[in-house]
Amino acid sequence: MQSNPKIPAAGDGSLTERRCFMKTQVDTYIRTGYAHYICEDFVLSGNDPVPHIILSDGCSSSCMTDTGARILALAARSTLMSALKEAPENIDIQDLGKRIIESAGRTALSIDLPTTALDATLMIGYALDGRAYIHIFGDGVVIWSNHAGAVGADEISYSNNAPYYLSYQLDSARDAAYRGSPVEKRFGGEIVRWDFPVSMTFSIDTHPLVMICSDGAASFKDTSGTEVPLSNIAAEFVRFKTTGGEFLKRRLKRSVKNFEAKGVRCYDDLSAGALLTICEPPQRKAEP
Repeated sequence: MQSNPKIPAAGDGSLTERRCFMKTQVDTYIRTGYAHYICEDFVLSGNDPVPHIILSDGCSSSCMTDTGARILALAARSTLMSALKEAPENIDIQDLGKRIIESAGRTALSIDLPTTALDATLMIGYALDGRAYIHIFGDGVVIWSNHAGAVGADEISYSNNAPYYLSYQLDSARDAAYRGSPVEKRFGGEIVRWDFPVSMTFSIDTHPLVMICSDGAASFKDTSGTEVPLSNIAAEFVRFKTTGGEFLKRRLKRSVKNFEAKGVRCYDDLSAGALLTICEPPQRKAEP
């Protein structure tokens, strides 16, 4: 029987001291919200050329964003892969967003899809050279855990639930209208610039798990309509029993069932992607 790969434990030293091979694996999860008929989220992942997760959350008040979210996420993967090949250590996040939405806009135009269908949050995560990079264009939640057992959840939110979407860059009138409206963007409890993406960086040596979630992660409510604290959601989401295969799908399916058993439902669409670094024992050389 093969031993199950494990998350490096608290107190582990250097990679040499651990005497193991550090491997970052990816997985995704998606479900339609209790109050929705169509899921307008989309999430994908891959390992080529680096482990990556990309999530897009379509705006419910715009038409055909279930299709637009897919186009945006696919355009993001293609553009990110090109950027990583060009200059992986010097990616300009503002420029990356511009290139992504221009690519998505061309695709939408080619199939007669209105650019409003691209009204969607975009979250990107990838692992490179021992670090996990997260970039958020819009709103959402980032969940992480470290070797000491601490679990954190950072929410990016906008007043009136009105994020600044990359798609506004394709329509000067819509962009001007948004800029002329009073908007407040919060990250980590502080007000930040609403027109700049949020970027986070983690050492995978100390933070083996980094997860991106659509704002559906903050939509869990009990039967009285009371919201469940995001810290409770995060704690439930990271309780992995096993880390092989579809580790995130298993965990979040179980998490949703656990909440529903307590009368708690997830009202918005929920999608998530995770970068999980595990410690695999070295392969033994065959005896001569």
